[in-house]
Amino acid sequence: GGALVQELETRLAAYHGVPHCIAVANAASGLLMLLRTLGRKPGGEVIMPAFSYRGLPHFARWAGHMPRFCDVDAASHTLDPDAVQRAIGSDTAVVLAVSNFNSAGDVEGLCDIAQKSGIPILFDSVYAMANTHRGIRMGGFGAAEVFSLHATKLLNGFEGGYITTRDAEL
Repeated sequence: GGALVQELETRLAAYHGVPHCIAVANAASGLLMLLRTLGRKPGGEVIMPAFSYRGLPHFARWAGHMPRFCDVDAASHTLDPDAVQRAIGSDTAVVLAVSNFNSAGDVEGLCDIAQKSGIPILFDSVYAMANTHRGIRMGGFGAAEVFSLHATKLLNGFEGGYITTRDAEL
């Protein structure tokens, strides 16, 4: 909460065009916090892409949920909205979409499904820091998005991450 962290959060919020940015120790801790906070059903399923970062299912488990793998779109390699729609059930706690560096996927389709079903959606955008979707910079879609500042990412802060959101309560 020091002056430099607050300045970083303010600048990243402005960059992504959102009112709120929260710095975290790393993207993994951001994903864990959001999965615990947004997961509407403790022990429920987290719908996530079957083709993604190998650690993603562990985050769901550490947050007290079960991973539920869904197919990805062949062109974008992101969650297929039709597969998500078919996977939603009474045990669904949250949808975890992954935005790749080259494509955010069908953001509107995924957000629409989440809204209509009343299930929160969050975006793992660790590779999508400079990515846009239909001319809008990633950072303000779904309930929240998580970005990484790891040494291997586009914006290198050696370590760290941040959450962007439009939700003041969150």
